[in-house]
Amino acid sequence: MHVELAELLRCPNRHTESWLVLAADRTEARVVLDGTLGCPICGAEYAIRDGVTYFAAPSEMATAVVDAVTSLESGDGALRLAALLNVSDAAGTVALVGVPPATARALQALVPMRCLVVDPPTLSGMVSVLEAGFAPLAVLYCDGLLPLPRAGLDGVLVEHPDPRVMSSAVAALRPGGRLVAPVTVDVPMETAELARDAVHWVAERRADSIAPTDAPLVQLRRRR
Repeated sequence: MHVELAELLRCPNRHTESWLVLAADRTEARVVLDGTLGCPICGAEYAIRDGVTYFAAPSEMATAVVDAVTSLESGDGALRLAALLNVSDAAGTVALVGVPPATARALQALVPMRCLVVDPPTLSGMVSVLEAGFAPLAVLYCDGLLPLPRAGLDGVLVEHPDPRVMSSAVAALRPGGRLVAPVTVDVPMETAELARDAVHWVAERRADSIAPTDAPLVQLRRRR
């Protein structure tokens, strides 16, 4: 996990949204290979092993190979994904749920944005993926509840229909942020569908669906 992405992660337990405290045991080129994320509110700890952060053990759904994502790792597939998510500059942050880390690197080869890979179906070639480029990348297993900030992401791709994933994916989107999912999944009511093809639909989060409690946390600094 790239150290820059640690500040984006949140404890998934039911309490006030909180940053996690990173304790790194082994780091290479700003990538934490082994360590722990700790919650200052509930005391929960989440292990980082070989660059992967475990909020939960991989589930059967997370490890099932998703046929629809295989084409996304090609140059044309990555370009299509960038267009669906509407990302065009390195300032963006997206989450890709249910796809291999190589798909994220293909997308980052076009736009070097921050990218979170959640519940990937495989970790094949993980070491080479972590080394392949300088764009911040994090790989997480969380089995349903995404440990992401409310209204803090520019786009989310969800490749499996777990309703818990879809609900937390919507909550993580900023107003106007893009949500992409298979056509077999219903479009959430908090979003407005923009387009669809034979494989995916794309929608954006409606501004009127953002409650005051969904606003992202802002870190305050005391004046001296």
